[in-house]
Amino acid sequence: LFRSKLPAARAALSQIRECFMAQDKKQSFMKGAAILSASTLLVKLLGLLFSIPLANFIDPEGMSHFYIAYNIFGLFLMLSTAGLPVAVSRMVGTATSQGRLREADRVFSVAFWLFFFLGLFGCLVMFFGANQIAQWYGSPESNYAIMALAPTLFFISIESSIRGYFQGRSNMVPTATSQTIEAVTKVIIGVG
Repeated sequence: LFRSKLPAARAALSQIRECFMAQDKKQSFMKGAAILSASTLLVKLLGLLFSIPLANFIDPEGMSHFYIAYNIFGLFLMLSTAGLPVAVSRMVGTATSQGRLREADRVFSVAFWLFFFLGLFGCLVMFFGANQIAQWYGSPESNYAIMALAPTLFFISIESSIRGYFQGRSNMVPTATSQTIEAVTKVIIGVG
């Protein structure tokens, strides 16, 4: 009698375990979403602390140089990181969920070096091509602003690979922390 009930009991325990695991994943997802939402809100508020005083400190001509440089920076940033952090996160998440931790680490290693060289290439093109790029935009005086933003491209590219890795491991705290540190640094350096 007991042996005939054993498979049914195992199946019931398996379903209960799956239910708890699904709840843990849901809670983990909700916790991660809450962390990223709070971090994004804080970053947006810090962005206001950067934008408004900056416009008061710099004259209109200086702001035009800044916005030209920032538009070029945005283009290079998009080219060097477009979709890659999401792909890293997805690949790391898939490997991790299947228990293939070495593969997840290998994905991160390849992504890190790919982002390293893409960021370095973009940084060098922006820095050494600043005069030519500024000429193309019809604002030769913007070259120094372009040069000043160039190194950030390198660091943000590397940061993107690290964020993708931790997001794939379902750990949103490093992403939220790095976004906040980035925003605070931007305010301190840009306005301070």
